[in-house]
Amino acid sequence: MLSLAVVLFLTHSGTTQTVIPTYAHVDAVMSVTLTCSLCPPGTYMHAFCTATKDTVCLSCPTNHFTQFWNYLPKCLYCTNICNRNQIVKEQCSPTRNIVCECKEGYYRLHDFCVKHTQCPSGFGAKQIGTVHRNTECERCPRGTFSAVVSSCARCVNHTDCGQLPVLLRGKSWHDNSVKPCSGTSCRDSSPMQN
Repeated sequence: MLSLAVVLFLTHSGTTQTVIPTYAHVDAVMSVTLTCSLCPPGTYMHAFCTATKDTVCLSCPTNHFTQFWNYLPKCLYCTNICNRNQIVKEQCSPTRNIVCECKEGYYRLHDFCVKHTQCPSGFGAKQIGTVHRNTECERCPRGTFSAVVSSCARCVNHTDCGQLPVLLRGKSWHDNSVKPCSGTSCRDSSPMQN
């Protein structure tokens, strides 16, 4: 029987004692079933236990790993590279494979990294995408706009034109546009750029 968890017991003295997980092994020479210790993460089983000695475990070689307690005859080979649109988050170690993560602007969908949704003008990012979820777009509410196609731009308030005459009232996809003033006392208020 295989046990995959390390059990910790609190002794009467208050110290923690680790119980190593075990597996059952049939010794072909003696025709008995032995209870053998599993090898810890970062190692593999070099030899089964016998009636007189426990399992022999050896360290994983470079670019190999075992993540869990095991009785594998060899360590697993680390993945060489991350897939398309991924970056290395953590390098391979004796206890874990290389960890890849979607690069910026992408999120994981099943086993692929997919580009975040681009919100069209008139829509802003309600929830900006992360490596674990897509961007969520929303129509810009009245009084706000987004003039860009973007996966991260949010809707912003229309420019308050104050006393200046408005040539073109802002919509969800553009800002207010005001009539230029004569003289040097005021400037043309152009649409906001994101």
